[in-house]
Amino acid sequence: MSAFSIHKDATPEWIKGLARKGSVFFPQRAGRSAFRFKPVQPHSELQFESYHPTLVPPGKKLTPADETLFRYHQNDAGAIVFEPILDEGTRILAGVRPCDLKAIDLMDRVHREHPGDPHYLTRRHHTTLIAIDCLHPCDASCFCAAVGSLGWRQNADLFLTPVDEIFLVEVLSERGMELVQGSAFTACTQTRVQ
Repeated sequence: MSAFSIHKDATPEWIKGLARKGSVFFPQRAGRSAFRFKPVQPHSELQFESYHPTLVPPGKKLTPADETLFRYHQNDAGAIVFEPILDEGTRILAGVRPCDLKAIDLMDRVHREHPGDPHYLTRRHHTTLIAIDCLHPCDASCFCAAVGSLGWRQNADLFLTPVDEIFLVEVLSERGMELVQGSAFTACTQTRVQ
């Protein structure tokens, strides 16, 4: 595992830079106190701390409520031919909390079971996950500690942990390594917070 640091003030511009290259979703205000995963735009206000879990979890980006599953046509022999429609568009879900990261892991397990859901699995294969650690439960009604999701890292491509004025960025996949290129990142030799 490789690790880097990025100053918290530089992080919003990094996320916006990723959005200039492709589809990036990040929790953004929806009303006075709620947050939703919305596409990142140049004018988006990206807040990394002091937000609660989103109204709609990021896993919904992997299981849309409305999608075209297949097309069909009749071939020259008169048989009906079905053609699956698989979403191969790439996307980044950034700002995923450990509780949602664990939920995505559980969704992965369910959708991989025989025979497997090719629609979910294709979309998931083309999705990069940037998670941000919660150092403690969001509030008294959260149950993340009880279900073992506090600090969950599995399936994240990058895992950010707030440490004073920086984020410690743990690279957990090759895809994650591609995202930490640039002058905003400093390589770390020590990854244990003391």
